[in-house]
Amino acid sequence: MNETFRYITTICIWILALGVVITALITGNADDFTALAFLMTAGAVFGTFFIWRYSGQQQPHIAEQAEKAKRNLSPRVERLMQELDDEETVQLVELLDVRKRDGWRHDEV
Repeated sequence: MNETFRYITTICIWILALGVVITALITGNADDFTALAFLMTAGAVFGTFFIWRYSGQQQPHIAEQAEKAKRNLSPRVERLMQELDDEETVQLVELLDVRKRDGWRHDEV
């Protein structure tokens, strides 16, 4: 979750929570809204905590998944090669030779 999204989400949560509390105070029905105002405030506090506390943990997880995918590339290539027939294997080798000769890089796909 990026910084801007966290700021916007936090502001929205607190606007909603404060809106309920202010509505209860203005209408004079504080008794009716006490439980709701308490729940909204508690929800805003916990929501803000979780937004800011756990938001940075997703990035390392994504990088970890990318590393796992790179490590698992060799078995995937082996499975692909086993599934190809002779003609497809020749075509693949020719394509790789052309790309190698032309200076193709894997990130240009």
